[in-house]
Amino acid sequence: MKPKPVKLKVLIRPKTSSGGYPLIEVPPGIADNFLGSSNKKRMVVTFANGWQAHRALQRSKNGETFILLGGKTLKEAGLILGDETQLTLQEDTSKYGMPMPEEFQEVLNQDEEGRQLFEQLKPGLQRSFLYYINTAKMVDTRINRSLQLIERLKTGDLSRGNQ
Repeated sequence: MKPKPVKLKVLIRPKTSSGGYPLIEVPPGIADNFLGSSNKKRMVVTFANGWQAHRALQRSKNGETFILLGGKTLKEAGLILGDETQLTLQEDTSKYGMPMPEEFQEVLNQDEEGRQLFEQLKPGLQRSFLYYINTAKMVDTRINRSLQLIERLKTGDLSRGNQ
């Protein structure tokens, strides 16, 4: 049975005392409920302003449990380092751990070879594709990125990761 969404108050802090990516620490009891015996699980983080981010809940070698955010995520959530905020964590049940852009789904529906090549990619590279397409604000740009990425996969001009 998958864990229910959890609301918690967190502090946005840098990864280390000398800086690094912004992160939120997830209390061990909450993290263990989602992670079980694994060290990483895809999550949906919903911030107080309603903005959602798909990120990984991770357990470090020393047992710390956290979610890396990145500067763009903070900006979208309306936060800065040092802020304390309320958020909701829930397990990401999407197929790729990232939203599928409509435009890319339509390209995959119409291009069987492209769909097969995309499905052969490692999960992290699939998420990178989806993230890149999703960052475009204009529909035409998302369509163009979708077509270009599939074409580059077909021609071998794009790394497919270690297969």
